[in-house]
Amino acid sequence: MGKMPALWVTVLILSAAYFRLTAPICCTKESSRYTMCFSKLRTLANIASIYSEDADGMLPPKKWHQPMAAYLKKFHDERPDSAFTCPKVEGEGHVGGYAFNSALVGQQNPPDSLAASIPLFFETDVLGYDKTLSFASLLREGRHGPNRCAVFANGMWKGIPPHSNQ
Repeated sequence: MGKMPALWVTVLILSAAYFRLTAPICCTKESSRYTMCFSKLRTLANIASIYSEDADGMLPPKKWHQPMAAYLKKFHDERPDSAFTCPKVEGEGHVGGYAFNSALVGQQNPPDSLAASIPLFFETDVLGYDKTLSFASLLREGRHGPNRCAVFANGMWKGIPPHSNQ
C-alpha cells in the first residue's frame, strides 16, 4: 500500500477518535446518530484521500469497500466495517446506506479549486456495501432530520436541505 504521509495518518486517527467520542456527548439518541453519520462519512473521505495518495492520485474503483477497508482496519480495533454503515441503518439490522459518487470512480482526485463542490460520499436508500451511485440518488429526505448527509472531495461535510442536490 505504500507509505502513508504522517499528516494523513494523524487526520485518520483523529477522525476515528472523533467518531468514537462524539456519540456519548450528544443529548439524544437521534442527534447522536446524526453526528455519527457525518463522522463516518468524513472518515470515508479521509480514507479515500489516503487511498488516492497511494494510488498516484486516483480515487477508489467501483468496488471500493474492500480497498478502503484495508486502510480502515489499521486504525479501528473493533468492527471496522461499521464505518461503512449509517448508524440508523445499522440500528435497523442492515448494512450500508452510503454511496460513492459514480462520477469519481477511478478518477483523479479533484483539484482543490473544485473539491468543495464535488460530493464524494453521501446517504442513499440503496443498502449494502460497494454502492457507487450518481449524486442524484441522494436521499429525498434525511435519515436523521430534514437534511441529508454528504461529504465533499475536500473532506468537508454538510447537511443538504430537501429539494436540493447542493
